[in-house]
Amino acid sequence: MAQSNDAGYAVGWYLDQNRVSHGFLYHQGHFTNYDFPGSLNTALLGINAKNQAVGRHTNAQGYVQGFELQNGIGTNIFVQVQNAGQSYTLSTNEVDGIDDEDNMVGVFYDWAVSNENHGFLLSGNRQATVDYPDATYTSASGVTGSVVAGWFVDIASHAHGFFWHDGEFASFDFPGAGVAPDGSTGYTLGSKINPGLSVAGYWGTATSYNHGFLIDGENQKMISFDFPEAVSTTNYGISNGGTIAGSYLLNNVTHGFLAAAGSIATSRRGAVPALAALDVATASFDLTRHRFGINYTPSRNWWYCWNDWDADPIKSDLDAIAALGADHLRIFIIWPYFQPNPQRVSPVHLDRLDQMIRLMGERGLDALVTVFTGGLTGVGFLLSFLHPRGSAPMTAYSTIQRKWSPAHSLRRHCNSGGAHRSSWCENWPGL
Repeated sequence: MAQSNDAGYAVGWYLDQNRVSHGFLYHQGHFTNYDFPGSLNTALLGINAKNQAVGRHTNAQGYVQGFELQNGIGTNIFVQVQNAGQSYTLSTNEVDGIDDEDNMVGVFYDWAVSNENHGFLLSGNRQATVDYPDATYTSASGVTGSVVAGWFVDIASHAHGFFWHDGEFASFDFPGAGVAPDGSTGYTLGSKINPGLSVAGYWGTATSYNHGFLIDGENQKMISFDFPEAVSTTNYGISNGGTIAGSYLLNNVTHGFLAAAGSIATSRRGAVPALAALDVATASFDLTRHRFGINYTPSRNWWYCWNDWDADPIKSDLDAIAALGADHLRIFIIWPYFQPNPQRVSPVHLDRLDQMIRLMGERGLDALVTVFTGGLTGVGFLLSFLHPRGSAPMTAYSTIQRKWSPAHSLRRHCNSGGAHRSSWCENWPGL
């Protein structure tokens, strides 16, 4: 498990029985597989609040490339280098992190000039190389605004964490990961950073497995923890709200986990209570899954419920529907309730619609919202202002967009939360 966001979506990767890696998106108990088109293997490494993900894949020629995944479409990410007045476009090796402003960080190999690996920050049209001074390798792993976190390897082959801001570096090592009395040296790798400047990563010694760590951005305390009973714990990501994503090793099997940062014990080697232990082998991971949807009719008050609102029966309905295995519902807006006259859209009804969609999202149910419901199961809902005397309803249908743009109003009002997915259609007699 690489990283989650506060809407409950997470990304990562897993190995199949042939040891080939595949990316995945996780949400409310469901895994969705993702392989970059034409790739030999894929890993998703980061996600932001807008559900934009980043990662790496190996193409058919065997080259590793970094990419961004947005709305189901993967796009390779490139950087530019200059030498002797010439500009070269180079593939990135991996894109490790992306923040809510679409800033991206990762690693690229410069075959054109230096023949070395470099960390990078892409911020709009601006590109910066992130290389720790005198390091043999630098990984820019997480970003929030203009602050980058990651790790580097020094000339003695020891790994350390770092912060970077506008060209200035600050390194750090977890206590106990430095030089031991016997001369052995440990390692500290910073992974992701959130807007509160909290950093998740992992550390270890020359004789130990990985331990997870958290740098609390509020008080700058460094906290070490291990997943209960695990041999090894590796933290890869942290969300804006502090949920940590990572993996742990138990009985020679690697599992993913999500953990609430606020619940982490403050002792140096405390145990972390997990929000969820996630295992691709046991979760509801079905690559051949068909969508299963339902035309929803509220059990109480039919669709008159928009005027006599009570969320509790709807919650019970949705619980029962989700228990059947459905993953999306079609719901109906009664047009004259939501738009009683040409100049007014009812904010009360929009709030009730928002409540319903959010209740669906909490249960992993996507919404297909039928906007123009002028007739339903034999009942007609006529709008007098769309029916000039003597005209048929369909004659006036062409005036709809001039009278009201409901899809625009509803999307603006109801799609702001990010915790659900909605589509929009109409249900008018004769259409």
